[in-house]
Amino acid sequence: MNTYHFELKFKLGALAIFILFFNRGIGQVVKDKDQFARTFVKIFEQRKTKFDSLMGKQDAGDLYGDYTATVTFPEASESSISLSSVYLALFNFPDSLKAVSFYKELKDLLNLSASLYSAKARFSQIYPDNPFFELFYFSNETVFTKEGSSIQLFANTPKINEQDEDEEDDQKTKIPVKKTYTVFLTLKPGGNMGIFAGAGQRSNDNELNTFISQVAFGADTALKNIRINQRTQADKILYDSKIGLTGFKTVITEIQKGEISGINVSASKKFLMDEKSFLKEAENFLMKLKAAFPLNYYYEIFNDEGSSTVEFKPVPFQKTSGNEAEVEMRYSAEKGKSNEFNLELFIYRKAHNPY
Repeated sequence: MNTYHFELKFKLGALAIFILFFNRGIGQVVKDKDQFARTFVKIFEQRKTKFDSLMGKQDAGDLYGDYTATVTFPEASESSISLSSVYLALFNFPDSLKAVSFYKELKDLLNLSASLYSAKARFSQIYPDNPFFELFYFSNETVFTKEGSSIQLFANTPKINEQDEDEEDDQKTKIPVKKTYTVFLTLKPGGNMGIFAGAGQRSNDNELNTFISQVAFGADTALKNIRINQRTQADKILYDSKIGLTGFKTVITEIQKGEISGINVSASKKFLMDEKSFLKEAENFLMKLKAAFPLNYYYEIFNDEGSSTVEFKPVPFQKTSGNEAEVEMRYSAEKGKSNEFNLELFIYRKAHNPY
């Protein structure tokens, strides 16, 4: 499938984790799964236009309230669209057993919806200790959606006012507070797509492979073994690099904040040629850069007037080592000059302790 033509039409604690593995006896909430998938498609397709066509009446009691949604999910207790263009569906349950069971069912329903586009639903936890708050993505072998949509299970504990508490103390009786549980399905606006670094055309370049391997992924996160010629500029310490790329000027920058520092590396090159020739050079460099990354990386392309940025990051739903860098390729025309262009590569290492 062509990289650029994949189109989508389309902490509860240990008790809850225990329940997750022993909920086979609970019935399914959504009886017509195909209807749910079709509804999901109808709503999800509108994310690029901020769900404008699905906005109903605004909450009359609140000038800044949410809008009701004109298209709702089967069995949803409530559906709305916020002023920030986020579609929210709530599914309410009287106990954690049913809520956790539906959370698992919802993940299956998202996979069914994704299958309509020859894709799969992938998930990543937002917090390591909370398995019931996850971002989800629709992915095929080439690209995946990444607008930030999510699912979450939340426990609702009713508040007791002070008067009630005083009465309870007087009577020496505690009134039990019953919790309820809500599963949220949140659809964010936007049409962002991540492109797997291993997909599509790539071109191997040994020099660039070595540079990325050592600078972006090497165990020497502070890059002490390759930096030379130290000098100071404001709150930054600058170095030259022992390794670089032919034709590029390479600078290592260390930004100090107390005992913790951040390191970034820039490699830049100027091109004197017509725009068409430069864009071909930039495309060729991108093909080489893609080949320098491991398969658990993806990239996005952002275009602005007169410039473009390609961001490389770890795939959010794949296993990583925790030592990954973020990399940007930027290319643009030199302002006020004819037939003069810049191509820059920026590598950002995670914060490190220099001592």
